Order: sequence, then structure tokens, then C-alpha cells
Amino acid sequence: MIHNIEEKNEGMNVHLSLFEKNGSHTTIHIQELERIEAGDMLADLFQIEMSAPIWKIVRLHCIHEEPIELEYLYVPVGILPQLTKQACHADFTHLIEQQNEASFQSAENEITPHMLLKKEKELLETSQALTNKLSSKRYLDNGRTYTYSETIFRDAAFAFTMTKKR
Repeated sequence: MIHNIEEKNEGMNVHLSLFEKNGSHTTIHIQELERIEAGDMLADLFQIEMSAPIWKIVRLHCIHEEPIELEYLYVPVGILPQLTKQACHADFTHLIEQQNEASFQSAENEITPHMLLKKEKELLETSQALTNKLSSKRYLDNGRTYTYSETIFRDAAFAFTMTKKR
């Protein structure tokens, strides 16, 4: 499978919808939704105070109920103050654009190797030790970072291609 992140990166929901168009049934299972305090990295990234509230959402993406990726998603509570578990199934870009009078501007993506934790192996139903992780920072047209995510992929579910444009 080719997973191209060159396009206007609006989150994995966009890519999973491409599988649905090809006849695959995709689902998202919310594993976790909790408010946490921003540590150094997230406070700096979101330009908020240390200990400011952040939503941590953990989503398991499946095709035909087979786990293919585990996504850790972080959003400042100030951007989505009334987030519910049901809303976590939605495309966050669309949800945030609706509530913040701003639109998606750009994304920075980095693919790195990732050693799977025991819990991640269980959720992804794999025994492999090493996989790929896509870290993504998404920005609104007002320059504000609105999400940070780390998506961990099962086995060779995805191959990545990138195109540099000038």
C-alpha cells in the first residue's frame, strides 16, 4: 500500500476514507480521552503555559477490524474546550476549523523508527519490535499549532513517499 503524505495533510481520517472508497471498511476505536498538563515540549509547541490543559486522545485505526495504526493526538483544551469521546471519531482539522474561525495552513511531518511498547504491541496485535512513527505538527492559517500527533504503524501496512516542491 502506498501512503502519500505529500497531499494537504488533514489527518489520518482523510487517508482512511480513501480505503473506504476502495471498498475497505474502516473504523476508529477511541482508547483514551483525557486532560493532561502540558509539559515542556507541548507547552513550547502550542505556545501555552506549562501545566496548561491539553487533550490527549489515543485512537486505534482499523481496516476490516484489523488494527493498522495507533495514533496519539494532542490538542490544547482552549482550541476544543468541549471535546467529547464521540467527537474524537471526527476529522480534527474540520472540527477545529469550525470552532476557531481559522483554516488549515500546513503540516510538518517526520518519519522515524519506533520501538513498540508492550501496550502498543497488544493494541496493534503484533509481535514486531520496530516500526515506523509519523510525527506531525499541524498549523492554522493564523500561525497557531493546533495539533501534534504521533502515529505508529503496524508492520508494513504503509509505505511512505514524499515529494519536495519548490
